[in-house]
Amino acid sequence: MRPLSPFGYPVGQRQRAGGLRRRSLLLLVLALYLSATNLAWAHSHSTTPQPFIREAPADSLGPSRVIVARDLEDSTYGVRSADRAPLSDDPDERYHCSSIYGTNTVLGSFRPALVNVSFNTGSSAQVALVVFNWLDQDHLGKPNPASTPANPTPKVFVCTDDAMTLLLCDRSEYGQILVSDPQTTHSPILTRYVDLAAITDAADLTNILSYPVAETGIYCVEAVSFRSPSPESFSGEVQWINPYGNLPAVSYPKIMFYGLMTITYLIVGLLWLVGTIRYWREILPVQNYLSLLLICLLVDFAVEFWFFLHYNTYGSKSLPLTIFLIILSALRNSLSFFMLLLVALGYSVVKPSLGSTMLKCQILAGLQFLFATLYGIATIARLGNSDSELVAFIALLPLAITMATFYLWILIGLSRTVRFLQMRHQHFKLAMYRNIWRLLFFCACIIMLLVLVNIINFVFRNDRKWIVFRWQVQWVLFDGWLNALYTFAFFIILYLWRPTKHNSRYGLEELAGDE
Repeated sequence: MRPLSPFGYPVGQRQRAGGLRRRSLLLLVLALYLSATNLAWAHSHSTTPQPFIREAPADSLGPSRVIVARDLEDSTYGVRSADRAPLSDDPDERYHCSSIYGTNTVLGSFRPALVNVSFNTGSSAQVALVVFNWLDQDHLGKPNPASTPANPTPKVFVCTDDAMTLLLCDRSEYGQILVSDPQTTHSPILTRYVDLAAITDAADLTNILSYPVAETGIYCVEAVSFRSPSPESFSGEVQWINPYGNLPAVSYPKIMFYGLMTITYLIVGLLWLVGTIRYWREILPVQNYLSLLLICLLVDFAVEFWFFLHYNTYGSKSLPLTIFLIILSALRNSLSFFMLLLVALGYSVVKPSLGSTMLKCQILAGLQFLFATLYGIATIARLGNSDSELVAFIALLPLAITMATFYLWILIGLSRTVRFLQMRHQHFKLAMYRNIWRLLFFCACIIMLLVLVNIINFVFRNDRKWIVFRWQVQWVLFDGWLNALYTFAFFIILYLWRPTKHNSRYGLEELAGDE
């Protein structure tokens, strides 16, 4: 018999228990971070999408304006049309950018990629119009010859009589945006002078400029009324037409991602069904809960795929489908927490029944589902005022409490179960739960990598080349990595708790000390 330490542990086990507690503390900290990440992800997926880059208003064209990178982010939920933006002489509406895939550069292309500009009737403004790749913004405008180091003057951006006097352009370029070194740009810069007073037919104002996009990137449109001494007002619209349909470019990869996830879950579900039918007499209660969660996940990913396919086809988001997705997401997360808690407490493996603890687990899962649903609906119903923000914040508090309770309970339960199996020397079951620990630790390491990626993203958030790169992969940060990590962990648990002819060995036939 092994000697005991003064604290009642077998010699050597006290050290292992201390290490277990330290790992539990580490995983708890990382789990709380994951909780915050999930809430931030839910928030970003329930607000009105902002697919456009907007820059601070300025008195002239040029690179002096500061990018607001957050406006490039798209969201899953919310209801609005495809990539369109109002164009007018208002400083907030005269300049817009949006990401767009080039013609024949992405799977599913069936039409040319275009940036179209249209104007409304009723204006006599003279407008200088330009469409360009955002990486080429520094090419807009030409240096003023009168500028000196002692008396610097800003660039000249529009070809006017004064610009012609400075020999920066000729009469054929009147009213156009000046471009420096056009031979070194990433994409062609298209500039045009539009005299709205000379156009009387409304049909001629529709798609007055159409820019073909050959290279994937972020493309910008700016319109400036320049008639002296007082520029006149105008209004219109700019539209980015992607080659595959109406879904914003930042979200297009989600169609293929959710389609692939649906097929993956369908295959795994069929394999699980075969095992369940084959060993139906040996099925444990915990495996029934796993089957329910698997069905929920399959439906969730299928509806996500349908959601983005519908958006890409019709150019707008279905509000009923959005609400259904919120409910499905809340159900999925609640069942996931509930399932992991049952596993951590040793249900069907260490204990054939949890007694009154099962009711507490079910109540906590029900509260999690309720608060997650309320929070999702509250965030999509926000109107941007303080009252709606307050409602969303109030709905967030109980959700954060239930998530933190789940995390803490799971870690405590898993720690106690492992310690119990160690003391009883039940090596077969202990190996299963040690694999769960390894799985959680691996997920925690992946989360830490994502923390590093988010730090890098924050540091370079205003770097132009980083933003151009980020928009094509940001769906991974907001959707992909969370779902991929979740799927990996869930499939490992499915494998460990898969139906076999030895299921009864887990909880009913095993005797303490026999393994």
